[in-house]
Amino acid sequence: MVRAAEPNDTASRPLPPLSPMTVALPWYEAEDWPVLHSMFLERDSVPDSYERWRLRALEAERRYTVDGYKVVRVVVHPEALLEWCTARGRVIDLKARHDYAQSRLEQITF
Repeated sequence: MVRAAEPNDTASRPLPPLSPMTVALPWYEAEDWPVLHSMFLERDSVPDSYERWRLRALEAERRYTVDGYKVVRVVVHPEALLEWCTARGRVIDLKARHDYAQSRLEQITF
């Protein structure tokens, strides 16, 4: 017997769409930085040092916030990023990292 979902039965309901004002910011952890940096297609234009990258990311986060966006840091781990890009035939460039973060954000329940 199949029963109708109760009004408070949230497990069967789809998640609401993300606000267009939400930005997924790829966020890297210091211990993953050397491996991640070596994977980046455009690594020559990405800071070698984690601290320099972090300062750039904090500035980008600040600019998004000032512009009215809600910023969600999405932690990116090397293995997961590589798996995601490989499955989609993507190179690991800036666009792919942002697309990966966005796809992870869409899986998060608020």
